[in-house]
Amino acid sequence: MANKLDTKDVISDHYDLKVAKEYERKIDNSKYFSHDKGDFGEEVTKIVARDSDLGKDVSDLFQVGRNGIDAAFLSKGPPPKLTIIESKASDSASFSYSNKQKKGGDKYFQGMVNSKDPRYDSFKDNLEELMEENPGLKFDFIRVETDIKITDIGFGVDELQVKEWKEID
Repeated sequence: MANKLDTKDVISDHYDLKVAKEYERKIDNSKYFSHDKGDFGEEVTKIVARDSDLGKDVSDLFQVGRNGIDAAFLSKGPPPKLTIIESKASDSASFSYSNKQKKGGDKYFQGMVNSKDPRYDSFKDNLEELMEENPGLKFDFIRVETDIKITDIGFGVDELQVKEWKEID
């Protein structure tokens, strides 16, 4: 029986989830289980982005190790759009967000871009360059929540939702 997910802010109908819902892979026992769950969720997120034509994967512009944005995709438009994605994965349909993430995607992203934290030093320059190369750039902030099930293969998708990433109660 599937876990019941919170349906507030759900916009899944705007995205192609078919292939992502069928995704499975082996569990990587060389990693912490929680890190591997998170990695699986990010893999599912990238499938959703690809199949929903969100554009080119530019995630590496806003990532440093396990820090930064989970995924970022640039579509040429018009108008061009940068979709910033927070990926959450759980095996109990319980998705935890930090206090900063609960403020919404825009505030969370701007917090990193304007941070004095040296891990995020390149983010501001990378964003400015994207904005110069893509005049009129729009931003979209979404959350992809993957409820994981354990299958014969390893990890599988039990439930999958895409939500607006605005302020979270």
